[in-house]
Amino acid sequence: MQFLSPRLVPKEDVVRQFLRVERKRLKRFDTLRADFQERINAFVAEQQEPAEKILADYLDAVHDQDNPVGTWLLRRSEQIAHWIYVGELPFWLLYSPRVNKDLNAALTSAGGNVAKFATEYADHFPDQFPDRGRLPESLDQILIGVADHRNDRVEVLDGFHRAVELIRSGAVSGPVFVAETQ
Repeated sequence: MQFLSPRLVPKEDVVRQFLRVERKRLKRFDTLRADFQERINAFVAEQQEPAEKILADYLDAVHDQDNPVGTWLLRRSEQIAHWIYVGELPFWLLYSPRVNKDLNAALTSAGGNVAKFATEYADHFPDQFPDRGRLPESLDQILIGVADHRNDRVEVLDGFHRAVELIRSGAVSGPVFVAETQ
């Protein structure tokens, strides 16, 4: 799979993007200790702290050790050759093997294809996709995925719900941080 105009990015940028979105969308961010919130805010503001350390501490604090971003950045990092930023990845290339227990059956029916799920199944889940027609803020549009070169697609690690809303709003492509595996 060839990406148009990819740009190499450090993994710190990927962690920074993940934490930027997490701190805005999660109610549980407000439940974290104030000093830990300050650490995350400082990291997002590009102050130096090891990306792996702050990501591991965050996932520990919110009890989300199975998060796919954490899995790839912490436990499977040796499989990543490098990260790239793709400014306009066609959304029909996005897939996800699973999201949550409520959506997994419909996602399986869509063959894991995020665009097909968005157009054929998302309307059946208004509680999970209440923002039809409203685009996320520009920074929140950046998704995180891992390239699956055998099948010419990109597995969504972070941003499935945002991708669905973007597709439902008429977007056909968007920005993605993509892990290229070795």
